[in-house]
Amino acid sequence: MQTDYERYIKMSSLAQIGWWEADFEAGHYLCSDFLCDLLGLEGDTISFSDFQKLIREDYREQIVQEFRANANIHRDFYEQTFPVRSRYGEVWLHTRLAHREKGTGSHGGDKSFGVIQRVEAPKESEQRDALLKVNNLLRRQNFISQSLLRFLHDEEMESCVTEILNDILNLLWRRTCLHIRI
Repeated sequence: MQTDYERYIKMSSLAQIGWWEADFEAGHYLCSDFLCDLLGLEGDTISFSDFQKLIREDYREQIVQEFRANANIHRDFYEQTFPVRSRYGEVWLHTRLAHREKGTGSHGGDKSFGVIQRVEAPKESEQRDALLKVNNLLRRQNFISQSLLRFLHDEEMESCVTEILNDILNLLWRRTCLHIRI
């Protein structure tokens, strides 16, 4: 007879889904068995910088910037799909932030908890373009959410507006760079 834990392990393996826990003060992810196996990890943790190196180069900067923004702004939304180098070659992952806790990490730092699932690679250029558009829309939504959150929490309106304008300029600059690269 299987225990609930054994069933959970079996089902998460069949669904190719796992979880991660990001400790921002310690600078590492605690990973589920599925993710450890997929990435070929010796233990159950991987540093933020080592994980970033696994992300395919043409996606790396965007993914890193989005996750840093999540860490710095304390918002509860992050969702992306991107390719990584795994022990099985290049695989595509879809990850989503599920929960964030303030002060529960190392030395009173914050922790984020998320799910990650192996997904099929886009097969045609049309699918790749659609995925790129979805990721870009998610990034824009993140910027809008970040701006609205600043308006709600920031008492200094002038600095808030300046930061929002800087975010808009950065977004426009990145968009211009993407069009030039394509």
